[in-house]
Amino acid sequence: MRSKTILNDIIDLNEKLNLYKYGIPDNGNLIENPSDEDFYLKYKLLAPREFEKYKMGVCWDYVTYIAYYFKKNFPSIFFKTFFHMIDDNENCPSHTFFLFYLNNRTYWFESSWKPERGVFEFNHESDAIDYIIGKLKIDYENFPSYLVEYNALDRSLIHKSCTEFMDYMINKINKNRVVQTKSGKRYKSNPIPNRLAVESLKEESGFLGKIAEESYKEGYQAALDDLGI
Repeated sequence: MRSKTILNDIIDLNEKLNLYKYGIPDNGNLIENPSDEDFYLKYKLLAPREFEKYKMGVCWDYVTYIAYYFKKNFPSIFFKTFFHMIDDNENCPSHTFFLFYLNNRTYWFESSWKPERGVFEFNHESDAIDYIIGKLKIDYENFPSYLVEYNALDRSLIHKSCTEFMDYMINKINKNRVVQTKSGKRYKSNPIPNRLAVESLKEESGFLGKIAEESYKEGYQAALDDLGI
C-alpha cells in the first residue's frame, strides 16, 4: 500500500512539472526556446527555489529540482541522475535524466523533454539507459556519445553557466572514461493519450510501459493492480 501511495505522489509531481516551460529565466525575463547564444550568454543553473518561482528551466534545472524534491519528500526512494552528451563535432547536444528505483523496478521520470514526458517503467537500470539513449541518438546514430552519473544535489553546480556546467561534465567524463558508442535501438513507445495505463511492449527491451502522462487518475488503480504492486 505504501508503494502505491508513493508512486501516486510521484505521478502527481510529474503532472505538475509537465506544465512547466522549457527555457531560460534571465533577470526576470523568461526566454522560451532559447538559442545557442542564449545558452552561452544568459544561462545559470537554477536553484530549486528559483525553478519553483519561474516554473521554467532546461533539463539540467529540472533534474536538479527533481532530485531536491525526492530527497525532501521521498527520502526512502533511491535515485540516480545522469548526464548524456553526443559528440557530433558541432553543438554536442546533451541531456540530463533522472531514474528512481521502487519494488525492484527502474523508473524514468521525465518532464523537461516535452515529447517524452511521463514516468516509464523498466525491468532493470540498463534497460532504461539503453531505451533513453536509443531515443536521444535517433538522429545521431553515427556519433559516439558519453554517459556519466553525477550528483544533481551538488550545491557547487548551482548558478554555473552553460560553459562551466559543460566543462564540469566533460572533466567528469574524462576522469571516469565512460563512453557509450552504441547507436541505440529504436524502441516502439506507444504513447497513451489522456489516461494512465501500463502497456506491455517487447519483453526483450525491458521496457514495461509508460505509466504516466498528462491526465491519468482514472484507471490508475487498475494499472497498478496489473503490475502486482
